[in-house]
This record gives sequence, structure tokens and C-alpha cells, in this order.
Amino acid sequence: MATVSKIISFKSPNFAEEWNEAERYDEFKEMGKSGFISFAKKNGKVIKFSQIKNKGLGNFDPNFNRLLEAKKKRFFEAFSLGSVEMSIFIKWNSSQHEMMAGNTRVSGLNMLGIDPPIWCIDMAVLGNKY
Repeated sequence: MATVSKIISFKSPNFAEEWNEAERYDEFKEMGKSGFISFAKKNGKVIKFSQIKNKGLGNFDPNFNRLLEAKKKRFFEAFSLGSVEMSIFIKWNSSQHEMMAGNTRVSGLNMLGIDPPIWCIDMAVLGNKY
């Protein structure tokens, strides 16, 4: 694995832009776009990807080379500018997490030897369902 000495910053997720990804989940769809944005901001926090990478990751492909070329190109453009948007994961419970948005970003950063901060939305506040 290559390592990179470049200093980059991480931007908070653009929740409005990621709404199309959030709509895949009934829980968020029921909240509507503004409800999802509010919920994600209130019930999410920044953690390092390494904290969950071995905890049942659903909907995540760690192999950067298998991902879409257009998305890989966007990742490298953002990286070259020194600022990458944080990816979003959903925490269903202590052992199950799922990638909601930003697979290419996490995979690309890991490939470069970077343990990125991610935005993790905790679903536990919705009750025992999770």
C-alpha cells in the first residue's frame, strides 16, 4: 500500500447532495429530505474509518480498482485540490455498519494509506429496531 505525505482537509458531508443515496433507506425516505438532513446532522458524528472497518460493513467495496472510472476521477480531482468530502456510514448497531455514500472516497484514501474521518449516523436513537 502506498502512503502519501500530502496534507488534506476533510469537509462535512453535503447531506442535501447525498439525499439521492439516503432515499434507498425506508427510514430516511419516511423522514423526507429536510428530516433526513436534520437527523443526520443531529445523530451523526465524525469517527475514523479504522474504528469500523472490521465491523460488518455492508454496501462497501474496498477495492478502488473495481469502482467506476468517473467516480475515481472525481476522487483524484478533489484529492489533488487538498479537500475531500467525508463519506457517510450508517451504524445500525455495535457490529453492523453500512456505507451510505462515498465508497470511492474511502477506498481511494485507504489505497493511499490514509485512515479517513467519516460521518457515522447512529440509528440507535430510533429505538430497539436496530
